[in-house]
Amino acid sequence: MLRSALRQTTCEVLNWLLPSECLLCQAATDANPDQVPLTVCVDCFEALLPPVTTVCVACGAQLGPHASPSGRCPHCRGRRFRFKSVTCLGMYNGLLRRLLLQGKWSLSSNSIRTLASVYVEARAVQLRSLNIERIIPIPQIWHLRARRNFNAAVLLAAEIGKLLKRPVDLQVLQRSRGTRPQKRASFSDRGAIQRNSYRIRDAHVIRGERILLVDDVLTTGATCDEAAGMLGQAGAKLCHVAVLARVSATSS
Repeated sequence: MLRSALRQTTCEVLNWLLPSECLLCQAATDANPDQVPLTVCVDCFEALLPPVTTVCVACGAQLGPHASPSGRCPHCRGRRFRFKSVTCLGMYNGLLRRLLLQGKWSLSSNSIRTLASVYVEARAVQLRSLNIERIIPIPQIWHLRARRNFNAAVLLAAEIGKLLKRPVDLQVLQRSRGTRPQKRASFSDRGAIQRNSYRIRDAHVIRGERILLVDDVLTTGATCDEAAGMLGQAGAKLCHVAVLARVSATSS
């Protein structure tokens, strides 16, 4: 009780001395420890919450109002993924895209932590329904880890781990080599770029488990598909995917 009161008093003093601003609209925000995220105002937080829409279970893309999610959508039709489903916050546009880009080029992890908080609030029901046993973020190659202060996938995985009360494993899935940029590559080319870019360590710990792969953005799905394939070969029962944003086919 005393610790909570002290924390609240400290936050109020900091608000008075150093008033914080919303990452998106620069409006003043209150550093209230009982509210998350602390880095966006209430209006922007609600704007980041995705509208209720029909999404493709296989790839996470938003569908039209009359589309059925039971079959393959136009974004992934003709593709055979080795992961079971994708749960994402929304499509890669608007405020979501803006905050992701802020996080990508910033030394601070505030933007990504904010999106991770919004994600677990918006997708808690779907995530719990997956009955996940282990959470594995997509790893970065060593030179990216050296240049960046954080891995967005690890930050999101940590928030999901708190929600599901499941372990976040940073050891089992590892990069075996670097890969060239994929921005303008086709789906088949991206698959070739990612092929054999991972290795599995201590495969026995995932044998028979339901895995949640976590990344920040999914475009064609080639990265998560290769990772899911490696985990499946090592004995994982199945893999689901969690990402903050899904890039549409027209944008990839």
